[in-house]
Amino acid sequence: MSAFQPPSTVTIRGAQPELTVNVSTQPRLYTVMLVLPPGHTTLKLAVEPVWQPPTEARLVGVMVHTIQAMVLNTGDKLP
Repeated sequence: MSAFQPPSTVTIRGAQPELTVNVSTQPRLYTVMLVLPPGHTTLKLAVEPVWQPPTEARLVGVMVHTIQAMVLNTGDKLP
């Protein structure tokens, strides 16, 4: 993930508590570990948009290159 000028803060909504990640303008890997309840959970990435391409009608704050999710089985105990 990378931010456009200036660096941005991304809020991950849907996890309790909400989590914020400071995103650099240089592309880099961000690893975020969340404890979520069993069942369906919707996570939203929210950022204040700061950049608008001249030919498009959308605002951009960060660019997400890839998202991967992994379930860590910890049984009944948290690490």
